[in-house]
This record gives sequence, structure tokens and C-alpha cells, in this order.
Amino acid sequence: MSPALKVYLLRGLLGLLSSVICIAFKLTGNLGLSVGIFMYGFSFLIMKHILKMRPSDFKGPEEIYFNGLAPFLAFWIIPWVVFYNFIFP
Repeated sequence: MSPALKVYLLRGLLGLLSSVICIAFKLTGNLGLSVGIFMYGFSFLIMKHILKMRPSDFKGPEEIYFNGLAPFLAFWIIPWVVFYNFIFP
């Protein structure tokens, strides 16, 4: 599995985890946004210390920062908004 695919999957899972945390603790506004930003930043620590990835594993710095951003946002914001609106109308 390529490093880019690992990052893509990692950030997708962290996005889903972020939405679960936001729904479970009924977070809205700045608190929910803070959870998402923290989890995205936490992905860098996981990449470095757990997955043992180095900058040389990627084509450039933009791949490190932006790869996996779309699935992270999609799996975080969409379930958070949809489930929150159904659970707490």
C-alpha cells in the first residue's frame, strides 16, 4: 500500500471519528470545529510516529498536507450535520 493511500484512509477514518465525537458530545459551532482541527493535526502525529512515514515518502509537501483532506471533511462534516439534525431537531 502506498504512503498516499495510507494517509487517505487514515484521514477518512479520523474524519468519521471526529463526527462521532461531535455527535456523541452534542458539540456545535466552535467546539465541533476545534475537534475537527485537532483530529486533522493529530493525523500528522500518527503518520510520523505510528506509520513511520517521512517527507521523503511523498512527492512533495503539498501531498503531506492536502492528501486526504476531502475524505476527512466529507466524513466529518456531512455525518455530523445530518445526524445532529435528525437526533436533535
